[in-house]
Amino acid sequence: MGKSNGENSTRNLIIEVLGNRFPLTLKQVYNEVKKSKNVSYQGVYKVLNHLVEENVLEKIEKQYLLEKEWVDHQTKLFFQAYTNYNKVNYNPNQIDDRIPIQVFKFNSLKEMIDFFVEVLAKSNLKNEKVFISLRRLHPIIPPSMIPVIHRFTKGNDVYVLSKNKGFADKWMMRLLKGFGVNVKIGAQIAHQNAICFGGLVMQYFVFFPDTYKQKVHAFSDDFKSVSKLKLMKMTSDILYRRADMYIILNRYPVFVNDIMNTMEREFGNV
Repeated sequence: MGKSNGENSTRNLIIEVLGNRFPLTLKQVYNEVKKSKNVSYQGVYKVLNHLVEENVLEKIEKQYLLEKEWVDHQTKLFFQAYTNYNKVNYNPNQIDDRIPIQVFKFNSLKEMIDFFVEVLAKSNLKNEKVFISLRRLHPIIPPSMIPVIHRFTKGNDVYVLSKNKGFADKWMMRLLKGFGVNVKIGAQIAHQNAICFGGLVMQYFVFFPDTYKQKVHAFSDDFKSVSKLKLMKMTSDILYRRADMYIILNRYPVFVNDIMNTMEREFGNV
């Protein structure tokens, strides 16, 4: 049996609410949804249960949040549709400061890094605060990124946040601090894989197969016992591994300021 229009609208509101704040209890979700729609407490509870059954939401004890695999799938569908309709590619000459949001597609991290270098060159940053938030600090820096990091930190204050705080994160923190980068690990951040500078937020999405993502995370988890040769091989493999990857350039002031303020708070309003 299909869902009614009323249930669909409640469903969409719940997904929107949990896309902005998470995790939330039933009561918190209900309070947010009723700001936009006249709906009963029982009605919200019913839709929440349906979304959990459909693996759209995950319920942990009494709190709800979006299922990560569902978010990844929806994001990939959106990017594929955007690519088909707009024929985006990774040509840096297509960067247009007049367009609030642009999406660029890549087939490898090598292509993405080359694009990032071009963005930096066009931005001509000087005396800027640059914030970078990551899920974790993988101990993998391609040699081509070393001069980029030097250029990025020269004349700018660079701050890196990592949600994870394992051995690899601590190792990378020491390395980056050697370049003059301010680093905080174990940070409570919602916006991950984002770079914020000069009125711009750059978010990147990498769609490696799940088995390969598990391999990369296992590599970082076991980094304490990894040899230099294995590190070089993994760096090269990740750099040229083919997969769908996207960068979103977002210039909406409200969005940029929200992310910038969130990151500043983590560093104590620098």
